[in-house]
Amino acid sequence: MRFVCGLMGILFTALLAVVAFAADEDEALLRKVVAAVEGPFQAGTGKAAAISDFQVDFSQESEILSLGQKQTASGRAVFKFLCAGESSLVSPLFRWEYREPHQQQIVADGKSIWFHIPENQQAILSDARKSLAGDENANPLAFLTNIDDLGRFFDIGWAAPRRDEGGNYLLRLLPRGQSPLLQSLVLGVSRKAVEAKGKKVSFPLHSILLTNVNGDKSLLILSNPRLNKGIANEDFRFAPPEGTDVLTPEQFRKAFQ
Repeated sequence: MRFVCGLMGILFTALLAVVAFAADEDEALLRKVVAAVEGPFQAGTGKAAAISDFQVDFSQESEILSLGQKQTASGRAVFKFLCAGESSLVSPLFRWEYREPHQQQIVADGKSIWFHIPENQQAILSDARKSLAGDENANPLAFLTNIDDLGRFFDIGWAAPRRDEGGNYLLRLLPRGQSPLLQSLVLGVSRKAVEAKGKKVSFPLHSILLTNVNGDKSLLILSNPRLNKGIANEDFRFAPPEGTDVLTPEQFRKAFQ
């Protein structure tokens, strides 16, 4: 009986060791996938593996629960990240353009953010410092404007399932603080970027699933990335077309009250 009990103890100890080893492996893989996302945008990354700017096409499918509707859209996103000597700018430069079904664009020059709605002849002007450098927990774009350090604003873990049908890894990001807008993010991380191990430049994001506090979901599939094309800062400047009403966010909200 003592022999049996002793054998059971050895087997149980071995089982615990296997479980602990698997947990360590799992944690190591999670760190590797997160590093594949953050690494290309971090200041210390070598030139061969760094991303200073990118352009990417996107298709978007949104599910609005309150309306019982699904909506689709497509367009292009362009980002340029800050360089040394540009510390007066508080965010990356970006241009988010919707081309279908309606033309709209969000343009950030590092100091101001413009949201242009051509069919309404309106443009909403926001201060980038308030919109992006304030409460990141309230900002769904925080993961892109702070993509070099996701853990600063998000708790990061595996999504369920951990991989999509193409073998890309799925990370779940939860805001560290309470957000009035964002419930969660799921990032689809390119398996090719993870396998590259920082040895060559590779765009890490394949998909982005945003869920807001109402349960509405928007899935963006990113494709055709163009990296490090030397995009000029001037490409992120916006001048309202003649006849456009320029509003503050407060004025825009009051118009719908």
